[in-house]
Amino acid sequence: MDAEKKLADKMGVSYKINQCLIDGFNINYLVAGEGEPLLLIHGANIGWGMWYLNIPELSKKYKVIALDLPGAGVSDSLDFKNIDLEKIFVQLIENFLHFLEVDNIRVVGHSFGGWIAMKLAIVSKINIKKIVLSDSLGFSTSIPASQWPATVGALAKFISKTFFRATRSNMDRFLSSAFYSKTSVSELFYQYYFESLLGSDMRHPLLFFNGLSSFLRMRKELDLRSSLSLIKQPVLVVWGSEDKNVVYKNSKDFFKLIPNHKVEIIKEAGHVPSLEKSNLFNSLVLNFFQD
Repeated sequence: MDAEKKLADKMGVSYKINQCLIDGFNINYLVAGEGEPLLLIHGANIGWGMWYLNIPELSKKYKVIALDLPGAGVSDSLDFKNIDLEKIFVQLIENFLHFLEVDNIRVVGHSFGGWIAMKLAIVSKINIKKIVLSDSLGFSTSIPASQWPATVGALAKFISKTFFRATRSNMDRFLSSAFYSKTSVSELFYQYYFESLLGSDMRHPLLFFNGLSSFLRMRKELDLRSSLSLIKQPVLVVWGSEDKNVVYKNSKDFFKLIPNHKVEIIKEAGHVPSLEKSNLFNSLVLNFFQD
């Protein structure tokens, strides 16, 4: 993927992009920096590239490992319909870390990646030091009304093949909807995401979202409220004040269920503050990890 290399080169740091076979999936991942390991888990089906503005700073202190989950980036595609979320994503990452012989890690997870990070803390045997959750799933099953059509499988499939096909302009609109400022993200990132969707109809973001949802709500497996007390690690919750995708007011009352947590709200940022306000996001993460 040409845009992936350009995005990686744009970071201005030394890096390696590798592939490995985990649980039957070819997994693509980037490694940058040296030191204690820091795992970055992206949201949706965006791929490791969503961290391209964060890796340069984070890799000054840590060995950053940023992977493409199945169905994202350059990793293998999968059919998101009726998948076992814990087996496909949580167990896969645990096995991925075993493959890399990595333990005693810090984790940053965005959106669905935040859910994965919390599940790793709850069910895996990986030793996790600290966790940063950015606009994370797991605190509510609510879905904004604008996203309800994607919760109906037949409708989501129809829309993805008709008036919201995976064209560059449509996918630009999809990404833009996650941002507070439409001009805060580079054209290269938009191209990177578009290229990652090519070659498989299964990679359409509406099909990914449908795989996470039931009728008008998130799947019940994504509701972690009854298990949050089991997370013993220090957790930093970061949220964009203008997030319309995972709405802060629907989640905020449940952060307190995590015994050791703190919350930071990033103003004038939407669903992906790590991209829109990367300098502030990087500072918050590094300060939290070094406390």
